[in-house]
Amino acid sequence: MTNRLHLIILTLLSLITASCATVKAYEHPVMTPPAILDDDQYNPFIGAPVLEDRNRLPVLFATNRIPAGEGDKQPHYLDQRTDLIRFGEAGVAISNRNLTWDDMAMIEDYRNRKRDGIMKVTDVEDYGIMDDSATIFSGSEDEIDGYAKERFLIQLRSQLARSETKDVYIFVHGYNVSFENPIMMTAELRHYLGYRGAFMTFGWPATDIGTAYFKDLDTAMMSTRPFRIFLEFLARQPEVEKIHILGYSAGTRLVTSTLSQITLQRCGQSPEEMRSATKLGTVILSNSDMDRSVFGSYLADGQLDILERMTVYTSSKDSVLNSTRTFYFRPRLGQTMSPNLITNEISSFLEQNDRISIVDVSNAENVTAMGGHFYFLESSWVSSDLLLSFITGKGPAQRGLVRNPDQPIWQFPDDYVERTRRLFRGTPVNTGAGYP
Repeated sequence: MTNRLHLIILTLLSLITASCATVKAYEHPVMTPPAILDDDQYNPFIGAPVLEDRNRLPVLFATNRIPAGEGDKQPHYLDQRTDLIRFGEAGVAISNRNLTWDDMAMIEDYRNRKRDGIMKVTDVEDYGIMDDSATIFSGSEDEIDGYAKERFLIQLRSQLARSETKDVYIFVHGYNVSFENPIMMTAELRHYLGYRGAFMTFGWPATDIGTAYFKDLDTAMMSTRPFRIFLEFLARQPEVEKIHILGYSAGTRLVTSTLSQITLQRCGQSPEEMRSATKLGTVILSNSDMDRSVFGSYLADGQLDILERMTVYTSSKDSVLNSTRTFYFRPRLGQTMSPNLITNEISSFLEQNDRISIVDVSNAENVTAMGGHFYFLESSWVSSDLLLSFITGKGPAQRGLVRNPDQPIWQFPDDYVERTRRLFRGTPVNTGAGYP
């Protein structure tokens, strides 16, 4: 066995171990409350909409997975792909110790407890196929009508009507997950956002097998058209003011490729016209395993013109990304950039474009937990910055981050929590108050 082959096998085994150790198909621990949240100073549940069922948190979803049938191993949706989008709603509950979502809203009490909240998906209702997603290659014509779309819009409008914020937030997951896993991640993000706007997931057909990495990358790219159709559908709704996106790991490929399609479609329009049409607000890319040069080509084509702000989180301590580099020989977007790779051209671009921020999270609290590939949930510092990005739309300096003195890169200071709480002290998150 050659050294190269031996290294690839070891890398593949490490990927499988990391993914299996960090992801369970049908249950997931509730994240630690973001560090910025405080019962007395910055509480997202002040004025927040009240859940109709304190035990069930509803999560809207769009997916291009094929529904499971009788006798299938997966209970709701398969890892098989289609170009058709299906709408639906899932319920998520805390499954142990008689905890409810109300208990999760008692921030300091839950923060001081042993982390014991375990989520589970309790129910899934499929609304049907979105008629706009059908193509000349789509089958199942008898199933395609406007009912699913109208049902989805009723629920979307209901969530927006109960919130002063009329924004939509979308989580796009990574590889090696079942349909249920990103539903639960979306639920906890929606919870700690204080049920602002409408937080949903786009569930592309990842495979719940660690060895399916390359298969899932193809599926992520195939899913760009359905995701684009979904974004265009949301942007047409007058109730929706802005659309924010969190792309994670392999999901960042899907997100950025989709945004590239939209950018090229709108070639010739001014940036103001583009942003007005797309309604894209903040786009966050976390733990991205895509090639930096591919991302650079998207930026060169004007991807920043179609959105208000983009944040790219990077880390030198992401063991999964450090392993995948073995396959590609090139650094991943989610890896911290070495100073010698930051050319004058890159520095100049980042200096002149305040719509994009590169944030190195390597020194953030608890960033190495679970192999360092889930820090947007595991690190209460990173989750704080993520939520503040969505809520405020502010730049990194106004969110408590500091700039590296030698590079156009942002990072977390040692006093991040104190600094950020000073910035946002007394700000009632859900009452429509202005931000400093």
